[in-house]
Amino acid sequence: MKEFILLISKASYLPMRYSKDDEQLLWPRALRLLPIWGLMAGFVLVGSVNLLRVFGMAAAASSLLIVDVLFDSGVYLKDIINFADGIDPHADKPGATSAISETKVKVGYPGIIAAIAFLLIKYGVYCLFIKYYQLGIYLSAIPAAAIFSRWIYVWLVYDFATWGTNQLHQSFRRGDFLVASLLALTIVIFLTNSILWPTLLISLFAVYFWALIRKKQGGMYPACYGALLAWSELLFLIIYIFLWLII
Repeated sequence: MKEFILLISKASYLPMRYSKDDEQLLWPRALRLLPIWGLMAGFVLVGSVNLLRVFGMAAAASSLLIVDVLFDSGVYLKDIINFADGIDPHADKPGATSAISETKVKVGYPGIIAAIAFLLIKYGVYCLFIKYYQLGIYLSAIPAAAIFSRWIYVWLVYDFATWGTNQLHQSFRRGDFLVASLLALTIVIFLTNSILWPTLLISLFAVYFWALIRKKQGGMYPACYGALLAWSELLFLIIYIFLWLII
């Protein structure tokens, strides 16, 4: 229970209390449950779509984006900014544990542009989903995108170390990664349809290709984890709706 409370407090803006003393010990194990939080955040967004779409496409998409920022992508905006600015927020703190929403924001023009672009593209995606409303598509695409992106975060932490000493990478065991992977796979199986698996494979290939390039360029820094989580979720939704419209 402590692990899940810590996870929610780190992965959203919900006001959850947890002990700072337990954070470093519990955080690696809490990551195992990240796909479950992805499922919960996804269904919050699905429910919000059904409630908000009566207000018209623009108003509904704007409101949905606000809900998204609070429950889903908001905590990663600082990582998007830091990643775009090419900043390593922990360079002066060797051995610091990387956690979601823990990086400091040092805003430059690339970071501002990246954050605005991310929000505008996601707004556009939500407009398309609302315009071509179909409940079955929502129930599959939005939760699956949230689960996929959380699994990507877990996978990056497990398989791609950051520059310098990374205590999170070192303490995140193979068993924890397998638990997270099994949770994600089991949930996605229940959400599956003819579009989901092609979307999943294309998105995974794209993220893996980017991760390999980054690894050859010298590795990642902590902001890469959160930034890639956010962008991979958006990529998944774009690919999904594209395949849905053309098939």
